[in-house]
Formats: sequence, structure tokens, C-alpha cells
Amino acid sequence: MKKHLHLLLFIIALSPVSFLCASGKITPTDLKTEWKVNPLGIEVMQPGFSWLLNGTGRGLKQTGYQVIVASGEASLETGDGDVWDSGRVMSDDQINIIYKGPALKSGTRYYWKVKVWDENNVASEWSPIAWWEMGLLNKADWKGKWISTVREKVSPLFRKDFNIQKEIKKASAFVYGLGWYEMHLNGSKVGDQVLTPANTVYTRRHLYDTYDVTRYLKKGGNTAGIWLANGYGPSFSIYGWRWMESKRVILQMNIEFVDGTRTSIVTDATWKASDSQITSADMYNGETYDATREKTGWDVYGYNDKNWENVAITSAPPGAMQSNISAPVRVTGIIEPVSVKEVAPGTFVYDIGQNIAGWVRLHVSGAPAGSRIVMRHAETVNKDGTLNTHTNRKAEATDTYICKGGKEDEYYEPRFTYHGFRYVEVTGYPGTPTLSSISACIVHSDVESTGSFSCSDPLINRIHSNFRWTMLNNMVSIITDNPVRDERTPCQMDANCIYEAAIQNFDVQQYLKKWLGDIYGSTSNPDWSAGQVLGPWLMYKYYGDKRILETFYPSAKKEVDHCTASAARSNYWSGSFGDWCPPFTDGTYENSFSEGEVVNTALYHYITGLLSQMAGILGKTGDSVKYAARADSIKEAFNDRLFNSSTNEYGSGKQITYIMPLLCGVVPVERKSHIVDNLINNVSVECSGHFGSGIYGTSFLADLLCDYGHADVALTLFSQKTYPSFGDQIVNHDATTTWEQWGVIKTGREMQTYDHAMFSGADKTFYTRFGGIIPSTPGYKKIIIKPHVPKGLNYVNSSVKTVHGLIISDWGRSGRLYRHHINIPVNTSAIVHIPGSDPGKVYESGVIASGSEGIRYLKNENNYLVFEVGSGCYTFYSEIP
Repeated sequence: MKKHLHLLLFIIALSPVSFLCASGKITPTDLKTEWKVNPLGIEVMQPGFSWLLNGTGRGLKQTGYQVIVASGEASLETGDGDVWDSGRVMSDDQINIIYKGPALKSGTRYYWKVKVWDENNVASEWSPIAWWEMGLLNKADWKGKWISTVREKVSPLFRKDFNIQKEIKKASAFVYGLGWYEMHLNGSKVGDQVLTPANTVYTRRHLYDTYDVTRYLKKGGNTAGIWLANGYGPSFSIYGWRWMESKRVILQMNIEFVDGTRTSIVTDATWKASDSQITSADMYNGETYDATREKTGWDVYGYNDKNWENVAITSAPPGAMQSNISAPVRVTGIIEPVSVKEVAPGTFVYDIGQNIAGWVRLHVSGAPAGSRIVMRHAETVNKDGTLNTHTNRKAEATDTYICKGGKEDEYYEPRFTYHGFRYVEVTGYPGTPTLSSISACIVHSDVESTGSFSCSDPLINRIHSNFRWTMLNNMVSIITDNPVRDERTPCQMDANCIYEAAIQNFDVQQYLKKWLGDIYGSTSNPDWSAGQVLGPWLMYKYYGDKRILETFYPSAKKEVDHCTASAARSNYWSGSFGDWCPPFTDGTYENSFSEGEVVNTALYHYITGLLSQMAGILGKTGDSVKYAARADSIKEAFNDRLFNSSTNEYGSGKQITYIMPLLCGVVPVERKSHIVDNLINNVSVECSGHFGSGIYGTSFLADLLCDYGHADVALTLFSQKTYPSFGDQIVNHDATTTWEQWGVIKTGREMQTYDHAMFSGADKTFYTRFGGIIPSTPGYKKIIIKPHVPKGLNYVNSSVKTVHGLIISDWGRSGRLYRHHINIPVNTSAIVHIPGSDPGKVYESGVIASGSEGIRYLKNENNYLVFEVGSGCYTFYSEIP
């Protein structure tokens, strides 16, 4: 049998295989400035340049580069870097190449390109041209005035007519409104973003948006318009970042003409204002839109605004104006409903089949003027099909459309609210609505999808889908706790648990940088504010940008020092959230706290150790030594206070009390195997193969199990279909997102929404353990491919688009035959772990792997055969032990 398997391996290895690999000689592509393609509003005075590399073959490397920056495309086309020329730099760096030219000018666009040299000293062609445009860098650059209405209005309109007499070369608009706004030019909304500007700490900063408005303007008469509503105003939760004063807006359009002259259109006393057809607008309660009050053509030149009032000039808000660097909130997709049911005369309930953040797009035809169509939103329905709004809590989640009337079709979707929902109740619809009468608009920050995972188990694929949906639904400008009830507040504790999962799935580099700027300087217990350290560290680990550590080190240090000052006097945070929302409770707020002392003290040790590492990387040797010593003392005190040496347990012996000490590195080396054994017993016996943990334990348990050689147990956690499990939520309750509590609402006293991102942190296991893709050095310059292969999975397909390029790790098995296809980006290398015991029985490209091009055998380690490879595509075949 062994001879036959060995022969089969050899035959398969000789067979032709076609996979997605890089093509073309080494060339730079996908140019980014500050991690964005052709960005507007850059305020970094020495921006960083990055690019990907394409090429065919193995072991391809960059050995040098040259970047040139010019004031115009024409100069760049001729190779004239009239702003900056790096010259040829002998380096393999391709990310965070720092601009070192003259001081950059406010509102100015710059153009750049790059060429590279390969390992044979052969130069590439120049890359395509990229550009970036600076924001308004100084307070004095803002020429406009802050305007508002004389009397406060629900949702005011502002407008101004103006004339342009020259040919336009380029025009940029800088806009900021409190609360949410839309900008209009010549009858069209500018851009496709919604629910803007981004939420932040309004006492400290305000995040303006920048638009390229060249295509909206014309020679002759033009009209600029602004539409405002409450946004994160006084009705927003007291636990969120609120703007408590009157609505106001500032706009500045900088126009450059073909002849080289410039002008600006700004908000000032010449603008006019009016109320609008939106008569109520609230994030929680919804929007009312009265189409009979529409001011048709209000944003078009020549509109009669003689009855509009003059605007009031008002004060600027406190805090600095900063450019918004984060991904804008957009409508990212449309879902058609899967069913509609009339649950009472004239009351229709739609199921869109997926829990989302967003709103409904309504279509109605031939409605009498003044017809009032009401849409209520909820996550669930009652047994009789009627809407169940329990998880909305006090959020009314109701949008109302008052029809204009007439024969023409009418369409409506909200502008200044959003909801978390799967079901929509429609009343007041003239006639009988059909499936095509509504559609659901998916709304979240438009972060690029960079990760892909699937496997042979359909349930795990569904769990992965739920994780992704839930994370996206809770990325609406900030990281929210949920999109459903009257919260949607910035939840640092949830963020701590989903940082890595979000990074695996999406390009969140600028999103998280903005978020870390939001929470900068705040301090609290470790279970809430550990992200002050975790966030920058994980961004550095996965994106390789050392500037993140430099920027956020002071805030990280402040948090650790706060913990040092508050640990003893707070009884080591024993009453804090801890492992929030574990199973086997009644689901009430009071009973959702769990093991505050163990969780917080372990995190305190962990972030103190990370701070020491950050200090070392930044050359802060004194701090590095100080915080390393502090971490050692925390570890010693933790074990003295909480460890039971006779039972090898911490605290109560709950699942989380094994997870956190192992995760955070406080377990003495000689006790580690005992703690792991106790954890396995807890999972397999005491919890019958289920999660017994809350927010922190669930995010990290499967990782730990895989790391300590128990991937089969980790898979069991995700395979369960009984409470408490993700499978129970899906199989028995048709969940399409992850929940706040493990169980369904039974008594009505539960604190529950069915769209809480905090448990989605477990998704990282699918990529980093089952797929086995891990950065060995920051930014995946060096990579580890080490899949943990549980017996219950026959294949895993995983990929991550990193700052260095696409990494693929696809493995499959049939019996004892194992196949593993990998792709390693140009200019990187990897250590690849192939399950097996005999390097002579591992094949690649028709030969024993150690003799194949670009592969070097290193060692046999813990049932893995370890190889080193350069860039390129590889397909290994081996015999599983």
C-alpha cells in the first residue's frame, strides 16, 4: 500500500497543473500614496509611496527603485521629476517609500511613477502614472465662512448660483457639515458617499471630505447646494461622540483654469437657505420625506430662491479640521427580497434574506398625492409573521414616504438615517406591493475585500459569511457595537477582538488609522482600552508601516501607565466586563460580566509586553527595558494571586481562565502543558466540544487549540449545531450574522441583538490556522505557510491580498494524499510547512521537492516538513502521516 501511495504521489506530481500565478516580467503596478489609489485630501507632509510587483517565475526580487515626482503629467511623461527624484536607490523596499522633496503645497496635485531593478540588475519600464492631491493644510487655507440657518431646521437646504467664464482644468471641493450632509452641483449629488462626514470626537477634531468636482462644473451658470440633517446630533447616544450644537456647514471649491488662473467658491453671507421635504431625520427613529414639498430644481442654476432666507454666519466648531482618510460610507450593494407576506389587512412584511445595515429603496406608481407609506425595520418576526422589534429597543427604525402623486413612478430611499434589519413591514402602500416594490440597500464603509476563504464544510463557510457580514454591518464610519438598537456607538472592547479578523478580510489600514485617531488618548480598563496598544501593533504586524507605531506610541504608553496606576485600587478590575457575554446565563446585562480580574490582568501583562516591543522598534531603549520589567512583575503577581498550583487552574476554572493566561503569556513554562490539558478537558468534556466563552475567549480559543496541536478540537467548536454554537444560530435559527448572546430571546429580559461583531473575531482562525497564512515579518515581507489540517476538513482555499501582493494557500487531501498549492508574491519569501515525515516523499514539479527550483528543505518539525521558498507558484504533494 505504501509503495502504491508513493507511486501515486510521483505520478500526480508529474501531471500538468494550471493555477493563478503572476504573469509578465517584473514590473511595478498598483501604485498607492498613503495606501490609497490617487487620493484626495492628503495632509501627510512626507507621504509614503507603495507598489506591487508582477513577474513570471520563481525567486524574483526587487534590488532597487527610482521614484520621480512632478507637478504635471507632461513633465512626468518626459521623465522630468521637477518636484523630486529619488535617484536609483539600492533597496528591496516597496512599501512606505517616504517622499523627501520640497515642502508640499496646500490643495496641490502631484504626479509620480516608479521603476525597479530586479535580481539580475535589469530595469523595468516606468510604471503607469499615479497622483495625489494635498488637502487644506492650514487653518488660513480655509477661505469660506461657517453658515447655518437663522432658526434651527430639521433638514435645511443651502444654495448659491455662480458663473464661470473660463475653461476649467481642475476643480476640488472641500466640505464639512454638522451633522450629515449631501453636496450638490448643477442638479446632481456630488460623489456616491452617504452618511457623511465621518463620526469622530467633535471636541477635538472634524473630518472634512474632498471631492474632485471637475466633471460637475461647466462654463457659464452653475449652482452649488448643501443638504443637512442631524447625523450624530443631540439624539445620538450619550455613550457616543455627539455634536450638541446647531447644524452648520463650510464649503470651499478651488477651481483651476486652463490659462493657469484660479478662483474659489466658498460659503459666505451670499448663500440662501430653506427647509426641505425631509420633515424628520434621526439615526435611530428614521426619516420622513414629504414629496409634496419637494423644491424641484433647487440645485440648478436660475432656480427662483427669492422666498428663501439669508443664511446666518456662525462660529467654527472647536477642534482642528482634518482630512478624512478613511473609506467613505457607501451603498455597496442591493438585495432583492426573497418573500413578502400580508400579515394583516394592508400590512405586508418582507424578508430580504440577510441581516444588514442600511435602508429600503421604495418604488410606487400611481399613488394619490399625500399617500403615506410607512416602512418599519427589525431583525426578526414573530411566529405569526408580524414584525418583532424587541432588539430595536427604543429605536423606532421607521421611514415614512409621503407620495407626490400622479402617473409617474416614484422612488424613495432615505438620506439621513440607517437601520439594522432583515425584515421590513410596509403599510399604507396603495394597492398590493410586490417583491419588486422594495429593495434593500447595503450600507457600510466601503473597505476593499482582500481576503477569501472557503472549505469543504458548508457550515463553516456559512459561519465565515456571517462573520464577514457582521463586521461590515458594524463598520459605518466607526466600529460600532451593533447597527440595530439605539446605540451604534464606538465600542473599543468589540474592536479589540475583531482587529485581526477585519485585517484578514478587508483593507482596513486607513479605516483603523482613522479609528485609532478617534480613540487617541482615552484610557480605561484593559478589556476596554487595550486597543490603544493592540491596534497599532497589529497594524504594524500586518501592514508593515512603522509610522503607525510612531504616531500612536504616546497613546499606547498612556493606556499602560493608566493601568499601572489603577490596577490595585480597582481590585484588578474584578468588576469589569471581562469575558463579556459567555453562554449558560440568562442573557441579562447583569449576568453578562465574566472573570474581570483574570481577563483584565492578563491583558494588562500582554499590552505592557507589546509596549516594550514597540519601544524597542522605535529606538526608545529606556522605555523598552522599563516596560519589559513591568510585564515580568505583572506576570509574577498574577500567578501569585490567581494560580492554584495543585489543580493547575486560574481563578474559577472557567474556559476563559485557561485561554487568557495562555494567550497573554503569563503561564510558567513548566506549567503550560498542564494548563493546555485542562483547557482541552474543559472544551471537550465540561463543555461537550462547545465554546464556553464570551467575547475574548471565543475570539482566541481556536487559535490556541491549533497552536498547541489540537486542530481537531478547534474544528469541533465550529462544527457544533447545538447551543452554544454558531452552528446552532445558523441551523436552528437561520442566523445570517453573529449575535450578542449565544442564545435566542426567550424571556424578553435578555440584552440581545442579532448583529454584534464582537464574536466575529474567531474568523481569523480560518485564515491564519486552517489556511495557515501568517506574516513572519511585518507586512508579510517574509511569510509562514503552516496550515493546521483537522481530520474533518478535506480542503481549504484561502488567500490574502497583502501590501506585498496576493498570498494563496489552497490545500486538499484524499485519504493520505495531500496537495498544497501556494502563491508567494514577487519580492517576498516563505517558510512552508507540509504535513509529512519523510522529505523524500514530498514532490513538486515532478521531482522530490528539495530538488525543485526555488525550494530548499530545512527540517522535520512536529509532523511537518519545513521548506524555504522564494516568490512564485508551487504545488506540493505529500503523504500525510
